Amino acid sequence: MDGSLGRLPKSFYSRVWYLLERTPGGITLDGFHLTQHPTLSDLTVEEMDFALIVEDMLSAIGDPIHRQIIVEVCLSFCSQLKFVLGHPLGVVRRITMVMFTLPFSLVEPLT
Repeated sequence: MDGSLGRLPKSFYSRVWYLLERTPGGITLDGFHLTQHPTLSDLTVEEMDFALIVEDMLSAIGDPIHRQIIVEVCLSFCSQLKFVLGHPLGVVRRITMVMFTLPFSLVEPLT
């Protein structure tokens, strides 16, 4: 049986890369911190090592439903960030996502 839960869109890793490029403080998900550097300087978006790091970050979420919600939040946030970056205050320092019963995203603006 090949279900859709737990599967990632083809563009997911490139969108995480896009987010990481624009967040100097990196991305923190449930205690796992993905730093901007050296990740961006040592890897490329196409490398399997980058995909494995992102998978490690997602594997910290035990519930597959919560994992899928976080994936959807990342995709949505990436779309929103593309819009916000056109604004003069559109710089994001760090992205932190914490799972409660629903995803919560805290964005700290660069001051």
